[in-house]
Amino acid sequence: MQTKKQNLKLFGLPESDQEKALGVQTLVTRSINEQLGVDIDQHMIGGAYRLPSRTKPRPILLQCANTKSKDTILSRFREKRKAGHELSFRVSTYLPEQNMPIQLVL
Repeated sequence: MQTKKQNLKLFGLPESDQEKALGVQTLVTRSINEQLGVDIDQHMIGGAYRLPSRTKPRPILLQCANTKSKDTILSRFREKRKAGHELSFRVSTYLPEQNMPIQLVL
């Protein structure tokens, strides 16, 4: 069962007009492998989709197959960012909108 606990939101990955769901998933997998050094494959990702947005490039919803995959990606992103590495995208947790005010307080 897929839950929002396993989702991540990625910002800043380039998009093309003819992009399809498989293209987004391949883009995400390649970017995470190259820039974060996390060896992930298609089995660790349940899906990757562009979210509606007024900004370009639109953010990507990454559905991880399990919470371990999500935690690995998120922790590696934070490690790289703290070490001062230049990354072409950002990663954050994807929470339901009713939980966003709670996250801002923490």
